[in-house]
Amino acid sequence: MFLLNENMVKARKEHSCRGCGKVYPKGSQMLNAMYMDRYGKYVSVYWCATCLEYMSRHGLTIAGEWELGELLSFDRAGWQDVNLEIIDRKQ
Repeated sequence: MFLLNENMVKARKEHSCRGCGKVYPKGSQMLNAMYMDRYGKYVSVYWCATCLEYMSRHGLTIAGEWELGELLSFDRAGWQDVNLEIIDRKQ
């Protein structure tokens, strides 16, 4: 997929995160990324803060052929560690 645009947004409805597959409620801060797939179709996906932080720490990018939930299934323990750090920061 070819990344066209990305914006941090406050979700107007619930969305699944592309990286972890978890459903986030309306009002969640997420990164909305617009892609063009190999067939020329526009695809809009959302990324949660945990997945973005995990990817940043491991040199990964949102530009790529990520399947829904693939990041979490790849390294569940590492993802959960990052998630707990983010939760602790918010408190």
